[in-house]
Amino acid sequence: MLQIDTLPVELLQSIFLFATDNHQSKSSYVGFPARLEHLTPALTLTYVCSRWRSISLAMGRLWSHVVVFFSDSTAQELLMLTWQLERAGSCPLHVTVDTSGRFDRGGRSRSWEFIQHHLPRSQTLFFPNLEMTLHDFIFPLPGQFPRLKRITVRLASRHTLGLKASLFASATSVPSLESLDLRNPHAAMFNTIPLPQLNSIRFSSLGTLDLHSIYDLLRKCSALTHLFFPSPRGRYEVPSPFSPIILPQLSSLTVNDCKLDEEESQSTLRDLVTILAARPGLQVLVPAEAVSQWEMQLIDIPDHLRNRILVL
Repeated sequence: MLQIDTLPVELLQSIFLFATDNHQSKSSYVGFPARLEHLTPALTLTYVCSRWRSISLAMGRLWSHVVVFFSDSTAQELLMLTWQLERAGSCPLHVTVDTSGRFDRGGRSRSWEFIQHHLPRSQTLFFPNLEMTLHDFIFPLPGQFPRLKRITVRLASRHTLGLKASLFASATSVPSLESLDLRNPHAAMFNTIPLPQLNSIRFSSLGTLDLHSIYDLLRKCSALTHLFFPSPRGRYEVPSPFSPIILPQLSSLTVNDCKLDEEESQSTLRDLVTILAARPGLQVLVPAEAVSQWEMQLIDIPDHLRNRILVL
């Protein structure tokens, strides 16, 4: 019978990486404090046997996903953060900044201060519930970010005007930035973002962006290949912001909002077909509900266009 503790190191490493993938659902096998739940799979591996422990502790990638709580952390949490960063070694960090919970603006967040000097190692930054009241405390982000490739910002309030331009102090601080994932953005914040180097932008909602702001933004994204957009056209006028002239390298357009009445739905499909006809290499991804809604209309669309409308 095969003993799992004798599996080859390479195979164990692959299993460990899969088990600790932040995109996988996780179950807790060992009880840890709530704020350390993101480390539960990796920590659990160290309890299996001495061999697994030595292998898992030596794998920096297992420990590179760091969660920083903006409210003051306990001494135990700061100790765990120190230990985790040591385990991560020189691996690029994937940092989540959690701003939930109570926070005294007159005080200082010990965990945030602790992690600031490690931010230049970050490859991704994620703000899942950013409160605008904390915006000026966090931004502009300090220092240079030579490794940073992706920033995700989720504002806690739907009614905010969006992030200010100080999100990025200067374009030179993020020379490797490739991807932005934003909800409720504000036009002013794009003034200092290095747009020509971006290859992916995801808008969960457009916030206060108007037609002209969207045009100005997309015209500057000459390298953009993937765009996630709430609506394919909506209130836009011809020329479409998805024309080949504006986005010459766009290969994938994901439309996440197709909940329209029958008349608007047919108009949306016509707009998508127009976009596809103008861009032979483009694929459009839409929700399954939209495809069901367009079932009869899709029959009349030529195969070479219909085959490029994919289901999310």
